[in-house]
Amino acid sequence: MRTRLATLTTVLVSLALFGACAAAQRPRSEAEGAPQPTPTPVRSPTPMVPTPEPGSLSGQIVFSAHQGGALPGQGGNYRLYVMNADGSALRPLTSRGVVGVMPTWSPDGTRISFDREQDGANEIYVINADGTQERRLTNNAVEDGWRGWSPDGARIVFYSTRDDNAEIYTMKVDGSDVRRLTHNSDPDWEPAWSPDDSKIAFMSERDGDREIYVMNADGSDQQRITQQTGADWDPDWSPDGTRIAFTYAGHGNDEIYVMNADGSNRQRLTNSPGADYLPAWSPDGKHIVFVSKRGGQSDIYVMDADGSNLRRLTNDSADELGVDWRP
Repeated sequence: MRTRLATLTTVLVSLALFGACAAAQRPRSEAEGAPQPTPTPVRSPTPMVPTPEPGSLSGQIVFSAHQGGALPGQGGNYRLYVMNADGSALRPLTSRGVVGVMPTWSPDGTRISFDREQDGANEIYVINADGTQERRLTNNAVEDGWRGWSPDGARIVFYSTRDDNAEIYTMKVDGSDVRRLTHNSDPDWEPAWSPDDSKIAFMSERDGDREIYVMNADGSDQQRITQQTGADWDPDWSPDGTRIAFTYAGHGNDEIYVMNADGSNRQRLTNSPGADYLPAWSPDGKHIVFVSKRGGQSDIYVMDADGSNLRRLTNDSADELGVDWRP
């Protein structure tokens, strides 16, 4: 059985570390069914606080980080953190030894959804923004994860292998009323709900390559909007719904791009010897926060929406994985 965190590990390794190897298969967890080692204690990441431009970076950023080099499910100890958008006021959100990755804010900023390996499977959880009242939403012996919220906060879109193949589903925020949206023999995953509630962007391997598709929120009218050789993945809608930020692994390295919501006007924003990936928009659409390995390990950076004015927000020995800006 492949686990959600093993899947995420393969995505980030095959895409973020080996660039355009988009056809790489996601491995099954070698540790499946085996007792998990005792998690290594995690030291809090150290923020690198820049001098912020007045009024330019506001709000909060949530991310997950781990230390020690172990991967999830292999002794890694991922923990959720929150910091100000300028890198200051860093604090842990979840307890040590509590694994949580790929956090996403609810539209009203009061809750955070995230993924966790639990009982040998990958499940979706929701926690209050202050770290209280953690709730488990899925309970399956399969992969459930990489989720996003509907604009009204009433539903969550996610991918699951509960029907043997990775497909896109939605559910209510209490985990009920699960609805399947895609039906394909190849994986569909990484869904993101558009701000106007009408569309869902996602990544699919149905055409032999990892490409970004858009469909109506009910699963109808599925359209491919990227056509490049190499993997296009991790779409994220701009707050006004007119653009999509995403990661492209086609130049021997992962880089951040933006395009119009119909796939036109594709623009490259980063050009780094280290992988840049997992972009997320600021609430005003003026900035993009992302994870980068340009410093030799995963840290969090922010840039203007045109790729200029790059700033590093974390500078530590912990590896960051997954980042989102509070609405």
